Amino acid sequence: MESSQSKILQSLMDAVSRTDIEELRKSLPPNKKLTEGRQYLVRKRKRKAPYWEYYIEYVDDGKLRVECKFCLANFAADGNLNGSKNIKNHSEKCLVNPVNKKKGKGTQAELFFGQGEGDKDNEEGETKLKYGSGTVSLKEVRDALTYMIIVDELPFRFVEKAGFKYLMGVACPRFNIPSRTTIARDCLQLYHNEKTKLKAIHKGEAIGKVVEACLEFWGIEDKLFSVIVDNVCSNDVVCAHLKRMIQRMGCVGDGKYLHVRCIAHIINLIVWDGIKEHGVCIDRVRNAFKYVKNSPARIQRFKDLVQKLNIDCKSSLSFDVPTRWNSTYTMLDTALKFQRVFSGISLPNGDGLKENEKPPELDDWKNVEKLIVFLRGFYLLTRRIFGSLYVTSNRGMFEIAAVYNMLNKWEESLDENFKAMALQ
Repeated sequence: MESSQSKILQSLMDAVSRTDIEELRKSLPPNKKLTEGRQYLVRKRKRKAPYWEYYIEYVDDGKLRVECKFCLANFAADGNLNGSKNIKNHSEKCLVNPVNKKKGKGTQAELFFGQGEGDKDNEEGETKLKYGSGTVSLKEVRDALTYMIIVDELPFRFVEKAGFKYLMGVACPRFNIPSRTTIARDCLQLYHNEKTKLKAIHKGEAIGKVVEACLEFWGIEDKLFSVIVDNVCSNDVVCAHLKRMIQRMGCVGDGKYLHVRCIAHIINLIVWDGIKEHGVCIDRVRNAFKYVKNSPARIQRFKDLVQKLNIDCKSSLSFDVPTRWNSTYTMLDTALKFQRVFSGISLPNGDGLKENEKPPELDDWKNVEKLIVFLRGFYLLTRRIFGSLYVTSNRGMFEIAAVYNMLNKWEESLDENFKAMALQ
């Protein structure tokens, strides 16, 4: 059947003359042009169904297709394979077709894009189209398309789909739809633009002005006593700006106690300076966790050993986050509870491994035990002062004193590593 259909199409193409093409071109609306290089068909006997007069027939890759005379929509038109339902439905719904102009009148807003004098370029070379009494910017349409791709998490190839092309052909025929490569480049450029804006916004002076505006809006600009922030350089600029503001307004102590360093941030710095002395044993425990969790069979073997050794612990193996020491404390605390289980698993070992990739040894477990004691005090203190729904400045005094006493005690330790941790 395919060969007979191909012969029919070939015979129709051979019968098309230049005069036929000229007649076809004259039958088109003023704003519609034939595509160069496309093989159009002109039938001597017109098709019976009336909707065929709204279409141009052509051959693409040996297949018969039709294109709407009034918009960019096109359809496969092989009667044996595709049928004509889509072609008929489009002919009744195409809003660019003059026959359908009265359909839905009064309920559908129409945009009129002016020709010639309606188009204009602004000083930046940006093309704008006139419609009605207003204008639409093609650059803004393209920016909006980029925004839609990002916000709706659409694939870049979305812009090359037939439905979207049809929509844009009806809504904004003069818009040149970008390819997926171009739209990907636009998304990347939008990212860089927004990143540059954020850098400008997050400068110390800009943040200080925003905070000042908020204080004035709330009516408490003359009641500010202190601001608690971490040790980022931009925060120093913010506090300097606010200090000048409250000195103009008048305040307690003339702004002497305005800038208060965040105790949670200070604790974080202290802990990281301390535990970096034991990076090897922490890495070994982390690699043991990773080895077990990377295989369902090893996880099952781990659970069987827990049950066999009668270890009453419901904690699960969870990795730590490298930038959060409290998660490292939780990982080490869990690992110590399952020390005997890890000893019963054949962890990878060999001469080719680095020192921090080898299985935890007895000395490593002893260091982990001491690390947990060291970190527990900071962990409890952090939990106490990390509240966000209540005042925390008066809560944690006992924990601060306990940490201070613990550090003093570690300074006299016989273990040089832990002594160095306390001295730091």
